Amino acid sequence: MSIQFVIHGNPISKGRPRFNKKGWAYTDKKTKDAEVNIMVAATKRMKESLPYECPLMLSIKFYMPIPKSYSNKIRLKIETNGRTHSKRPDLDNLIKLVLDALNGICWIDDSQIIMINAIKMYAADNEPRTEVTVKEWETTHANPPYKAKGVSKGSEEDEIGDLIG
Repeated sequence: MSIQFVIHGNPISKGRPRFNKKGWAYTDKKTKDAEVNIMVAATKRMKESLPYECPLMLSIKFYMPIPKSYSNKIRLKIETNGRTHSKRPDLDNLIKLVLDALNGICWIDDSQIIMINAIKMYAADNEPRTEVTVKEWETTHANPPYKAKGVSKGSEEDEIGDLIG
């Protein structure tokens, strides 16, 4: 089983914790607002379903806005061919925000995520967004095609070996 949903708007990275004068840590407003947007999109898709309790695979595509400073020639090239985004924000911080926002909604804890496939690229259609796909591990890799040496049949090690081997 899998679910897919889209968060419209510029992808936001997880902000660093802030500290007040008393030394208490808090999350800044920009990060909180971005987490709420992700939660709303996921909740609409999950409807009344309970969070997954099994190991999960996650695919995230971050479509970043094309900078206004880019020439028409570069913009046209991006819009025609697509282009990866290799500037800030960092991919790991974008992923971190999604993982934290979906805790308790799509899964019980983000420790259940055993595989992440993520990419950030320019939004060729000029619609910045984040596309998320969550898949159960068992339904995707139930029967591994071969047995790794020293590992029992059907183990998670076999499934991982299929993916990287």
